[in-house]
Amino acid sequence: MSLVTFDKLSLTFGKHCIFDNFNYQIQIGEKLALLGGSGLGKSSLLKLLSGVYQPTSGRVNCQAKRIGYIFQEPRLLPWLTVEQNLRQALTPLSISKSEQLKRIQDILDKVRLADFAHAYPRQLSGGMAQRVALALAFIIEPDLLLLDEPLSALDPVLKQQLTGFIEQYLSRHQPALIYVSHSPEDVLPLVDKCLLLKKNQPPKLHSVTNIAEAEHIIHLFNQTEDL
Repeated sequence: MSLVTFDKLSLTFGKHCIFDNFNYQIQIGEKLALLGGSGLGKSSLLKLLSGVYQPTSGRVNCQAKRIGYIFQEPRLLPWLTVEQNLRQALTPLSISKSEQLKRIQDILDKVRLADFAHAYPRQLSGGMAQRVALALAFIIEPDLLLLDEPLSALDPVLKQQLTGFIEQYLSRHQPALIYVSHSPEDVLPLVDKCLLLKKNQPPKLHSVTNIAEAEHIIHLFNQTEDL
């Protein structure tokens, strides 16, 4: 069953065409990487999905009930504590205050920030703030998870730790995933399909079911001068 359908999608800004007659279906539980250079439409596709952008023509049909969206930089409300930011994310859901508290405590334990529930964003390191951003997306138990290079600004050790946390979450809850990245090595272990975007070419779909296929995609990515 399709969770998201891009149907004859076109997106232009002035004379610049981002997508032209793009068609793709994302199935429930599908894990998809979007790989390519800057300006090729990776982040634009996520913004179309979330309603930030409207297509120039065609349509986007999204059946997801809850979308978790994680950006490259943490987007926390600075006047709220970590716990209050998480509670704010849960407000639209029809769950009791006791269930809210249980979810908050559980997710903070998982991202190893239980001792910082009452801290404000300005009191957190960059890595800690990004862990809160992950917690914000995961706490609503999304059926569609959008990741827009959420680990690119982090040091290698922290990146590896958070990649492990994302992998555990995906294995446990099985949401559909669209992961935008410039780094195939980071994202390919988490997905089963990859759309490789190249300048002046339609996106090309690749399967990622084994190491050999992943290595082939990395080779294609690295040899393309336009990326």
